[in-house]
Amino acid sequence: RDWSSDVCSSDLARDEALREAEKVIKLNNKFAEGYLLKSQALVQFSRDAILHEREGADDRTNRYAEAAAALTMFLKLAPDSAERQPWSDHLAALNFHLSVHSKEGRQQNGVYNSREVTTRARVLSKPEPGYTETARKNGVVGTVVLRCLFAADGTVKHVVVLSGLRSEEQTSELQSRS
Repeated sequence: RDWSSDVCSSDLARDEALREAEKVIKLNNKFAEGYLLKSQALVQFSRDAILHEREGADDRTNRYAEAAAALTMFLKLAPDSAERQPWSDHLAALNFHLSVHSKEGRQQNGVYNSREVTTRARVLSKPEPGYTETARKNGVVGTVVLRCLFAADGTVKHVVVLSGLRSEEQTSELQSRS
C-alpha cells in the first residue's frame, strides 16, 4: 500500500486540528473540548510517526506527555461528561506508556519490548471486526491502529487508539486537500 498520500492528508488534518485546538484554548482556556481535540491530534501524530518511523522515542514521550496533560485538563473541565470513563481509561493508558518509556520504567513495570525477549507474543486469534448498521450506512472504512501491551497472561492492556476509522466522505475530503 502507498502510505505517502495518506500521510500527507493525515498530516494536514492533524496539523489543522492542533492549530484549531490551540486557538480555541487561547481564546477560552475553560473550553474543555479544545483540550480534548488537542490530545487527540497529538496522539494521531504518534500513529503517523510509528507507521513511518519519523519520530524518536523522546519526541513520542514528549508528545504523549502533552496529550496526557491536555486530556487531564479536559477531564478536569468536564467532570460530568458522558464520555468521561473512556477518556479516563485513555489517559491511564497514555500515562502507562509514558511510565515505560525508559528501560528503568519498563523494568519496574515488568515490561519488555520486542528486542528484549527471546519469545515474541503470538497472535492466536484475530476475529474479523464487526461494523454496526450505522457505520455501514455511513460508509465507514479503514484501518484502526492501536498501541498496547500484550501481557504475560495473554490479555491486551493499556490500549491507546492511534488512528480510528473514517467515513468515505472524510477520506475523500482529506485526499482532496493533498
